[in-house]
Amino acid sequence: AAAAAASHPAATKRTSNRSTSSGSSSTDTSAAAPSSSTGSVHAVTLACLSTPPGSGSPASASAVGAAINSYRASIGLPALSVSTSGTLSSHSLDMAASGGIWHSGFDNIVGCAPSATSLVGAWSRSPSHQAQMARTDVSSMSVGAATADGFLFSAVKFN
Repeated sequence: AAAAAASHPAATKRTSNRSTSSGSSSTDTSAAAPSSSTGSVHAVTLACLSTPPGSGSPASASAVGAAINSYRASIGLPALSVSTSGTLSSHSLDMAASGGIWHSGFDNIVGCAPSATSLVGAWSRSPSHQAQMARTDVSSMSVGAATADGFLFSAVKFN
């Protein structure tokens, strides 16, 4: 997830007040990631927005799916079927409301960027995220997406 947000100059690390890790000079201990009913929450998140907006709006998951499939085509892989996930949509809305990103589970990728294309571009430059998008053992992806203050927040799970 770090690669997606780090491509934007406003991205900063936030450490939740539940963290046991030491923070850096850019740590903001007042901005904790909300607890999630879908799995564990990383103690360290990346902020896309300098001020959490407090709410986000649902966005079409199909744009994220299409951008991932376009990337897959560019590296010679077949398209995956795309479905909207209620759980990942809810997680995306939570991230948008907080202005930051964190994983809701160990088996999904998350990020924020101005558009689906720029988000997938950031993921493609991160070896771990690129490996997820280039998987050959899956046939579908579940996607959630939300927007806040001009940023797209998304979570994707490959199935």
